[in-house]
Amino acid sequence: MRHDKDDKGRVYVYLDLTDTHLTDVHDASQDAVHDASRNELITELRDRVRFLEAELTDRKEESRRKDHIIAALTQRIPQLEPASEPREHSENPTEHLDENSTTSIKESRRLKRLIRVPRLLRRRIKG
Repeated sequence: MRHDKDDKGRVYVYLDLTDTHLTDVHDASQDAVHDASRNELITELRDRVRFLEAELTDRKEESRRKDHIIAALTQRIPQLEPASEPREHSENPTEHLDENSTTSIKESRRLKRLIRVPRLLRRRIKG
């Protein structure tokens, strides 16, 4: 084997790379740590996927309910007759209610807002 010795006594050996065979050094303890970390990561990712799948299911159900409400409201629109004359608002909000009416002012306003939504949708579809 070819080698050199320096003035301090150190020996330098020269290796021929054609005769050298590379081998993998296998450390079982490092593999165990690596496997544990990988398993933790896989578990975390699976948990996130489950959460996102549940979230997506909830959103789909919510969207389906909203579509159902909109469809029901748009079916009612032709049944409603438009007011012949615009009403004038008085100082006393109860003047506009019939004596036998059980609908409160807040409920009336809420229903009017709900009815406006499909009109806007129809305008978007037409235009």
